[in-house]
Amino acid sequence: MKYTAALGALAMSLVACGDAEMFIPDVNLASSVAVTTWFGDRIVSVAVVGDLDGDGLDDAIITSGLRVHGEDAQAAVYSYIAYGGPPAGEVDVATLPALVSEARVISAAAAGDVDGDGFADVLLSISAQTACAEGAPEAAQHGGVYLLYGSATRLTGRLDASVAAAYLRDPLPCTSTGAESVPLGDIDGDGLADFAITSLPGFNGGLPFIDTHPLFVFYGAAARHSGTVDVTAAADATITASNLQAFRAGDIDGDGRSDFFLIHNAFDGAALVNRDRIALVLGSATRLAGEVAPAGLAAATFTAEHANATGGYALGDLDGDGRDDVVFNLGPENGNGLNHALLFYGREGGFTGTIDLATADARATSKHVFGVMTFAAGDLDGDGSRDLVVADPSVAGFNGGVHVLTGANATGRLSGEIDFGTLAATYVGMTQLIDCPDGPSTCPQAQVFGAAMGIGDLAGNGRADVLVAAPVLDGGDDLIQLSRVFQMSFPPVSNP
Repeated sequence: MKYTAALGALAMSLVACGDAEMFIPDVNLASSVAVTTWFGDRIVSVAVVGDLDGDGLDDAIITSGLRVHGEDAQAAVYSYIAYGGPPAGEVDVATLPALVSEARVISAAAAGDVDGDGFADVLLSISAQTACAEGAPEAAQHGGVYLLYGSATRLTGRLDASVAAAYLRDPLPCTSTGAESVPLGDIDGDGLADFAITSLPGFNGGLPFIDTHPLFVFYGAAARHSGTVDVTAAADATITASNLQAFRAGDIDGDGRSDFFLIHNAFDGAALVNRDRIALVLGSATRLAGEVAPAGLAAATFTAEHANATGGYALGDLDGDGRDDVVFNLGPENGNGLNHALLFYGREGGFTGTIDLATADARATSKHVFGVMTFAAGDLDGDGSRDLVVADPSVAGFNGGVHVLTGANATGRLSGEIDFGTLAATYVGMTQLIDCPDGPSTCPQAQVFGAAMGIGDLAGNGRADVLVAAPVLDGGDDLIQLSRVFQMSFPPVSNP
């Protein structure tokens, strides 16, 4: 049976914005699932990043975005660190320790244990979008990634990100719209986590389109990076093709090493093209080194005409068959249609040759052309099986929603078009009433619940929590936007 739950300011009315669909929650379960709510101005992302301090609890990074206009413009971005612990109710992110950066940090990602010291490490991706055109500080004009190493000593207060973390930086300013960090897992089987860095294609502040950046691969090492590091010189290997995207696959072939996927984007002068092939690169004890051409790396290729692949998610073993499963995100074809996602369960013998994307085991479709779904999996209720969580910020007129499919391997594999109305519990956001900049009246803004999501055990009870960002639809730089991150914790399964 489908049910929904409103998460947000419970006293606020749900209103329709423009022609957005009216969505009235059937059941209000906020008090039973939202155990901690962090709030602050312009929260843009959240990520569960593993156990940074070695206390046995997962931790999270909450990023507050840069406001570049208005009288109260911020000169820096804050990456707040929410250490795991018992439920805390309402928490102002301003009370949390934070990394502060002039560079525009846009997201965090769990790197794994890169240096083998037993603590989780974090990658913070930096965007240079619009920086060059607006005359931002020189530090903000470079793409790159901060690598923050975990430690038993918790961070406190406000710390300069470029001091607290290694800065893996593109040495040339204004040559990309920023960087994207890609946790790869342990691709060579040495027990250390590996990662990659790729530059984001696009137009940077009116500069010509950028179509020149490869994928830089870094293997884990006990020797730490420190200070400002030239990413082009420090990388262990460089996969030499323009505008490569990558994402972790998990252990697709079951050999104990992580694998990853590559998407090669080309540009025809007007738009990204040729995103119709997704290459599977298998982990190997033989490391990549130097400059490596992508040709010959692919153990298998997933393809379809006009697939418009944009990324994907490693889900682990959803169906309990011992093989990891994966989702591919596909965008609208030529800007038309809806975003959709394709689920492939791991196959006996792994994937080889050319696989038609049309043969996916299951498919999910977003509610809107601008709705990009996020996928994660973990054991939410302690029954020993992985549950599937899908965030779609376009649900309910962009108030957003999160679909939770518990017992993903209890009732057989998903197949065909996934019917969230039948199979999932869906938690939706609520329209927020924000103080308008020109008077005492309030402006309704969509909450965009599900714009970012992470999963992990922050409470230490053996069950995964789901952290969901609700940044509120951008109503202009002059609006103070009270954004939230909800920690959703689910009750354990009762065994008779």
